[in-house]
Amino acid sequence: MLTLLVLAMFSYGLGFAEGAVIFVVIGALFEIVFWLGVFRYSPAKMNSKPKHS
Repeated sequence: MLTLLVLAMFSYGLGFAEGAVIFVVIGALFEIVFWLGVFRYSPAKMNSKPKHS
């Protein structure tokens, strides 16, 4: 998860510094994947106990 966030920040920085829109888009994609992962692995879901029959 941390890697995705670092890659997003790196891509944003490179894209804005160089004026390359593709890096900004790549940064946005990394950020979207990061946030999807954060909500998928929320502590509330991780702490819930599975129901056994």
